[in-house]
Amino acid sequence: MTDEAFMKAIIADPDDDTHRLVYADWLEDEGGDVDRAALIRAQCAAERLPRGKARSALEKEAKALIKANPAWVEPIRKARLGTKPVFRRGFLHGVTLPAFRFVMEAKALFKAAPTLRSVIFPTPLNEIEELVKCRYLSRLTEADLSQFCQCGGCPIDTQILDVFACPHVGNLRYLRVSGNRINAAGARAIAASKRLRSLRELDLSENELGEEGAMALLEAGWLGRLTRLNLRENAIGARAAAALRARLGAAVLV
Repeated sequence: MTDEAFMKAIIADPDDDTHRLVYADWLEDEGGDVDRAALIRAQCAAERLPRGKARSALEKEAKALIKANPAWVEPIRKARLGTKPVFRRGFLHGVTLPAFRFVMEAKALFKAAPTLRSVIFPTPLNEIEELVKCRYLSRLTEADLSQFCQCGGCPIDTQILDVFACPHVGNLRYLRVSGNRINAAGARAIAASKRLRSLRELDLSENELGEEGAMALLEAGWLGRLTRLNLRENAIGARAAAALRARLGAAVLV
């Protein structure tokens, strides 16, 4: 196989480590990139281990390899396509990038970093309307849209609900929308979403759900698929907390 063929296989099946580990062998034997091979092996192995000394040692090794190879992030750094790069299982997995830049530069971003799956959207500038129109959101499995309101007076509590109706969020597994003043009405709209077919982790912390909003979430058809639901700092009462724990067990944080 060629380098290009390996990358196509990895991008087409991002959850399968087999392609990555075979690619690491190829890189070491024929491709000449022993550092990338080492990073792939270290990060793939680390993710299979519980927290502890062995995992920490592999993570330390990976961090050193990334630091020693700034060329791995040069395409996105030079074009200002993201900051705070995060590597996972050997490849660039996440960046921090303002939403307006993501909308403007998404095509170039994914060309430079085809393995990218996660974006933290900082410095909000009333960008939800354009962001949810961007078809490149479908390339993400993780998105952080927390604290999109910093003024305390904009209609973020209703604007953020457009994310849950967006046709491009179906591949998201992790979504963080904490601190956006989402109330009980917003919780009902979120519960009614039909777009969250892949969602496994939802962070709704630091909002204004209250007892009514928390109870509304129990009606969500996708609720049972979650492995983590963060509802901390929402003034949720004992009745809703008990109902959510009965449904989700330790997966819910209240």
